Amino acid sequence: MNIGATKGDLISSLIAKHRPAVMVELGGYVGYSAIRFGDALRHAGGKQYLSLEINSEYAAVAGKLVELAGLSDIHELLHDNVIDHIELLFFDHFKDRYLPDLWLVERLGLLKPGVSTIVADNIGRGPTLDYVAYLQAGTADKLKKIEQSGARNDLNRTELLQAVQGKSEEAAVTAIENVAGDPSLKYETEVHEFTSRHPGHKDGVAITEVKA
Repeated sequence: MNIGATKGDLISSLIAKHRPAVMVELGGYVGYSAIRFGDALRHAGGKQYLSLEINSEYAAVAGKLVELAGLSDIHELLHDNVIDHIELLFFDHFKDRYLPDLWLVERLGLLKPGVSTIVADNIGRGPTLDYVAYLQAGTADKLKKIEQSGARNDLNRTELLQAVQGKSEEAAVTAIENVAGDPSLKYETEVHEFTSRHPGHKDGVAITEVKA
């Protein structure tokens, strides 16, 4: 949840290197990463930091802290079809959602080869291992993994957006469940390992470039 200083430095340097116009975060907690990376994004010339947090109480706290930090001008909520691709995507939410949500982003066509970068926190155990294995697999193995998962929803971007418009939260979630990813996308992933606060647990940050 809380990214911490060491990993924060790594991701901030990545923002400075890639200078994205838009950064999207899945899992905002109470706003530490939004403030730290939003500030880095602004200094790199970025325009939008989109932070998605499912817990309304956390989101309310984060919103206030972002406002106090003077970052309200670039910190926004994502609504409908406002962007055609994501330059820097940050995963720090439910770990068992990393891979399904990657597939959703793939299916929405938001990953642009040679442009998009994905950063995922807390890599090293449980479902995050499946996430990294998928990124490092070849096309045939990616397709096999998707088929084995039971993901059968192959709606395109327009169809997915239409499927959630005007729906309740529960109905919208159902509409985008089991989305099959795009196994043709090529990735290059490097996992940076860090000392965990919990003895015996691995903790890392996976940085993935979407290759042309």
